[in-house]
Amino acid sequence: MTPEQQKRFKHWQTRTLIGTMFGYALFYFLRKNFSLAMPGMEADMGISKTGLGIFLTIHGLVYGCSQLINGMFADRKNARYYMSIGLLLCALANFAFGFGEDISYWITGVRQGVPFTNFVILFMGIMWVLNGLLQGSGFPPCARLLTHWIPPRELATKMSIWNTSHTVGAGAVIILCGYIMSHMGTDMSGNPDAVSAIAANLHVAADDPEGMQRVMTFAAHVGAWRWCFWIPASIALVGSVALFLTLREPPPRSDSRSWRVPKSTPKPQHPRKSKRPKQRPSSANTSSRTPSCGSWPSPTSSSTRSDSPSWTGDLPC
Repeated sequence: MTPEQQKRFKHWQTRTLIGTMFGYALFYFLRKNFSLAMPGMEADMGISKTGLGIFLTIHGLVYGCSQLINGMFADRKNARYYMSIGLLLCALANFAFGFGEDISYWITGVRQGVPFTNFVILFMGIMWVLNGLLQGSGFPPCARLLTHWIPPRELATKMSIWNTSHTVGAGAVIILCGYIMSHMGTDMSGNPDAVSAIAANLHVAADDPEGMQRVMTFAAHVGAWRWCFWIPASIALVGSVALFLTLREPPPRSDSRSWRVPKSTPKPQHPRKSKRPKQRPSSANTSSRTPSCGSWPSPTSSSTRSDSPSWTGDLPC
């Protein structure tokens, strides 16, 4: 490579590293937000801890399987498109999850009762499983881009830096959703019906002071859990566009062979064998004619014809 090419290549290496770190951190925004929204979902809709645990379990299983499936596809597709579109679809799934109550109302025509609650759980379950399936489109494109743009001698160091995206994404979404749950939502603490409904969802008796204090806390932030999906999804929506503009496919292997594969000493070429019919060596000299991992033995005049080919050089093992 010329100095100018090396400079540009270094620029794209750094750009790809930062872009994939930023993009993968946003996938955490759309996966770890559920845990922070769970208390609000339980208080507002009455979904039990068992039901919420089933959500998380199925999502984890689907996400694990999707890593394998998406890995096979990502090897054959444009990583720039694959990762940015995957992030965009995860954001849309989170938007739909946050609007689960409204969509269920449009379909069932009621806002309470067993049919409404069952449809809400079904719809949200489908959206979260779909989100888990799409979440697998995050890591495989990153692995493909980084291993192509970064030479082997730097890969371990750069991957260690890239792995901080896990901590950055998980930590940032915890701070964001924690703020949302404590500062957003509708204050319904002055509405006795709303307070009674939340107390029933949380199974808190009216004569339980500590339990009622918890009920009043949730009543002051009704619906805040929805913003735990809408705001991260909005950030990821913008991030998917930025990711698409930032990433590029790596150059062809033929152009990058000089930095990917270190030059090695070419293997010695043996002279072409004579076309004359070979004579089987005597049993006494068979061991001396058998090549070993090292060098070819030189023929001796007493056991070999003068016109036999003379082999020199190391034997490739």
